[in-house]
Amino acid sequence: MLCMSLLTARQRMKTKTFANPEDLRMGRTPEVRFNDANVERMRRAHRNDLENVLPFLLMSLAYVASGPHPLTAKLLLRIGATARLLHTIVYACVPLPQPARILSFFITFGIVGFEAVYVIIRFIKYI
Repeated sequence: MLCMSLLTARQRMKTKTFANPEDLRMGRTPEVRFNDANVERMRRAHRNDLENVLPFLLMSLAYVASGPHPLTAKLLLRIGATARLLHTIVYACVPLPQPARILSFFITFGIVGFEAVYVIIRFIKYI
């Protein structure tokens, strides 16, 4: 997620596409553009990371705190993190045709769902 900010900035510099007049260098005609396809792809990938990585991290934290089997937890976290990283790569860096992106999304989504159900079941047992 942290690298996506840098990749977006790099893409803005490369295509000379800036969102604010103050981001332009002095002496140039101020031209603010929002329509560069490459920059917008990076921004969408970054936003997608923000929307999906945070729930994955929070649910994984709750899952680990609920006392799952260590091997299961390790596998789920590694697979989820790898799927999320692959999603970002095939979205922003090396755009591949579907179903590459949707498969990596649903792998992480499925893991978050499994963790949520596990945490709820463990919580209900203690009530």
